[in-house]
Amino acid sequence: MRTSRENAVPKKKLGRPATGRDPTMSLRMPPELRSQVEDWAEAQKLTLSKAICRLLEQALTVARIDAQVQANRAAAAPKRKKAKRMS
Repeated sequence: MRTSRENAVPKKKLGRPATGRDPTMSLRMPPELRSQVEDWAEAQKLTLSKAICRLLEQALTVARIDAQVQANRAAAAPKRKKAKRMS
């Protein structure tokens, strides 16, 4: 014979259901920039949130590559020797 606890239906959790796995973040953006991001998102067929993430990822990739290029140039640059003065 089953007890009432075994037959019990699990209770639903209260509150809004989870909408995504990543934490949310808010930011302020000038209207002109937001319009440009919205246009880009529409052209890429992305949501505004995914478009902002993709643009940030691209910007960080470019910045990282630029930093590597500058570091390589600095390492490869020949060190200048001080010229001897002739008197």
